[in-house]
Amino acid sequence: MSHSTTPSSYTPGPWDVWVSPANVPYIDDGKLWIASMNTSNRSSSEIAANTVLISAAPDLLDAAFLALDEIEQWNEIMDGSEDPRTAEAIAALEAAIDKATGKEILTPKE
Repeated sequence: MSHSTTPSSYTPGPWDVWVSPANVPYIDDGKLWIASMNTSNRSSSEIAANTVLISAAPDLLDAAFLALDEIEQWNEIMDGSEDPRTAEAIAALEAAIDKATGKEILTPKE
């Protein structure tokens, strides 16, 4: 099963971090501003960690798609005889991808 998201679903990476003269971190793709960080009540290390995590989002999503496809292909080769950790990894990757692509938010609850 191949997983993908449409390229227009989000601004493709790489995303970069820069800090304004007012010491506010911003994330952009080199052309457009994507996000900024609210620095109120946050330590500088927490602000830095949040900023770099957000800037890595496109790369992490691409890696999650790749890992899920590879695990599922291997599982098919092994005739579906997955161990519990494989099923756990597939579920975790699917949940992360759903969250990152908005499926978790945009899908109506039953």
